[in-house]
Amino acid sequence: MKKLGLILVSALVFVACGQSAKDAEKARQDSIRVADSLAAVRAQFVTDSIAAQAQLDSIAAAQAALDAAAAKTGTKAPAKTTTTTPKQEPVVTEPAKPAPQTPAEAKAAAAAAAQQATQQALTPAQAKAAAAAAAKEATKN
Repeated sequence: MKKLGLILVSALVFVACGQSAKDAEKARQDSIRVADSLAAVRAQFVTDSIAAQAQLDSIAAAQAALDAAAAKTGTKAPAKTTTTTPKQEPVVTEPAKPAPQTPAEAKAAAAAAAQQATQQALTPAQAKAAAAAAAKEATKN
């Protein structure tokens, strides 16, 4: 009987320790999974930070190039932009200009609109598109 009790106690200790080993392994696996998730989040954050800094550097370089070109030609550089949330400005509507009466007036209006649109554009492609749209708009009225 004494041997049977000793075997029973030994079996209980073995079973109890076996379960804690499984729980310890599960806890280890969970902590590894959490650590991997944190590492992935940190890596994504670093990647996003680097991309944002590269974009800011590109904007600063473009603005410096515009300033240098403006200083070289003696014209006023476009207003500097910021990367913060843009403020909503009130919409100012101008009274409609009378439509040109003669082809010469239409041509002059188209040229003036194209020149104004070109000056406000930031890239050559934008300038070309804005000039074409302004010319089309000026001749439509």
